Amino acid sequence: MNNELVAARRHDIRNKILTLLDDARPAPVPQSVLLRGLEGLECSLAELKRELTYLGEKNLLVNQGDSVNWKPLLKPYGVDLLEGTQEPPPGLGRVAIAVNRAEYHRRQEIRWRILRVIDIGRPINVTQETLWRALDDADLLLTQQELRRELIYLEAKGLIRVEGKTLNQWSAALTADGVDVVEYNTDSPVGVSRPPDYTHGG
Repeated sequence: MNNELVAARRHDIRNKILTLLDDARPAPVPQSVLLRGLEGLECSLAELKRELTYLGEKNLLVNQGDSVNWKPLLKPYGVDLLEGTQEPPPGLGRVAIAVNRAEYHRRQEIRWRILRVIDIGRPINVTQETLWRALDDADLLLTQQELRRELIYLEAKGLIRVEGKTLNQWSAALTADGVDVVEYNTDSPVGVSRPPDYTHGG
């Protein structure tokens, strides 16, 4: 196999790993599940761990397992990459956009609405159920898993704190950085669809 084919296969494996992790969010994915998803690329366990280590060092994923049994979880930079809002780093080749434009805009609007609802509830934490009902009232229909996926994304961006995960009673509060985003004190981060601030000429 020539060098170009080797590089193309490596890029395909890395991109497939990222896509599999995105599909599973907010849960980490056991290495055995990843191996099954990579069957068409004939990826060995040793090769998988090598690529997971590489992607982790690129800040695209975090291992929630151990060095023997990997359970990687996609980080916000990886999500942004698959949504087409970030340029791919060297070593990934051309990253296939994992979501269509309608889903991309939907995700970004959901994140903004979550921040706004949590801001309204300050200083009290807002429960997952309250968030889900508020989004439903805004015609943003989503599952509880999708809501948790976006809560984890926003927490990893440093915009909210999520509590009660271990008790399965999720609630969220804004961080100071999250307040600044909602109050238009700072630029909106990649991945959040904040409307223009017309009250300040924005």
